[in-house]
Amino acid sequence: AMKIVEDLLLIVKEYPNEKPDTSILDLINEQF
Repeated sequence: AMKIVEDLLLIVKEYPNEKPDTSILDLINEQF
């Protein structure tokens, strides 16, 4: 689970101008 969180944090850092909250929540819901 931690690996997924780390990947999501990297995505947020790579796209600071995006609003990825919903997308990240969707990804988390898909993983769990």
